[in-house]
Amino acid sequence: MQQQGHDINVDETVRAGILSKADLASSLVGEYPELQGIAGTYYARLNDEPEAVAAS
Repeated sequence: MQQQGHDINVDETVRAGILSKADLASSLVGEYPELQGIAGTYYARLNDEPEAVAAS
């Protein structure tokens, strides 16, 4: 699907949405809420998620 000059992979978009708040369950984010999203990026990369998903 192409929209405004950007390639959009629907499967990766859905996966990023599903994982978007997963890091909230970690004790790291509970202790340091400013790491929300940053920790999720590292968790996604460590779990071999595609870079497009990890960076979302």
